[in-house]
Amino acid sequence: MKPSSTILTTKNLTVGYASKQVLKDLNISLKSGELTCLLGPNGAGKSTLIRTLSAIQQPLQGTTQFFDREVNSISKKELATKLSMVLTEKATPGNLTAYAVVALGRFPYTSWLGTLSEQDVLKIKWAMKATGTVEFANTHIAELSDGERQKVMIARALAQDTPVIYLDEPTAHLDLPNRIEIFHLLKKLAREEDKAILISTHEMNMALANADKLWLINNNKTISKGTPEDLVLKGILEKAFTAGDLNFNYETGEFQKPLIQHELTVYVEGPEVIKIWTKRALERNGYAIDKEQNAEIKIQITGMIQNPNWIIKPQKKIYKSIEHLLKGLNTK
Repeated sequence: MKPSSTILTTKNLTVGYASKQVLKDLNISLKSGELTCLLGPNGAGKSTLIRTLSAIQQPLQGTTQFFDREVNSISKKELATKLSMVLTEKATPGNLTAYAVVALGRFPYTSWLGTLSEQDVLKIKWAMKATGTVEFANTHIAELSDGERQKVMIARALAQDTPVIYLDEPTAHLDLPNRIEIFHLLKKLAREEDKAILISTHEMNMALANADKLWLINNNKTISKGTPEDLVLKGILEKAFTAGDLNFNYETGEFQKPLIQHELTVYVEGPEVIKIWTKRALERNGYAIDKEQNAEIKIQITGMIQNPNWIIKPQKKIYKSIEHLLKGLNTK
């Protein structure tokens, strides 16, 4: 893997509108070969920041440097060779084939006639191969699934052959398997093609699992930046999203709202995977998990993952499924 190089930096950047400051005093950077995820609540300013970084929207103050040049000083035509975008909206580019849509990414390089050169064709084929869209190159875009269409739009951005790719909520309309696939694809493209990829998302679990860096929008309109693990361990992620009685689970990397309905506390021991899913079921049903010395109910799990047993001690009553375990506990 190539060493990362800084492509984009901001200096004291403030973004928003004449009547409203959205984000302020941002000093952030994008590096080649890295997938950066921009996280924040809905309405926090993710799309506004991306529009400003791409010179679609003017900053309120501060600067964005693109390879040591002020981004707003670069012509639109030249900028199209330096950054490409995939937006939130569902892809509906008319009655075009997937190949024709990807070919649109070569527009900054073609003549006014739009004629594709041999180099353009090679870039289109490369982009489609990299995104796994070759098989439906001749299929009309309207006939593809949402996940397939989104991969075609990513292929178009890749065919544009820019060092930076921005994606604004690209998985918003996709089901879970396609969301996982898109994040995996973006991670792979950043590494293998040495791209700096910025994706705004509300998919916290996906970001924690895939991002090299996080840009985390704080409640005070600033951004905390760093590796996902550092932001978790420093409590910055928890602070940014915690509201009311919503708590961050440091073991699972998820936010939870506790539901305590039972006075009795539970301790669980046994094989790690089964133990994790048992705890999830217990907490969902209002049981608090505690240490062994403090818990009033102790559950021991035995057997293999395909055929486990749950034993309530000291009575040694055995249950063959979590469903039956919960029923047994509810009779206590």
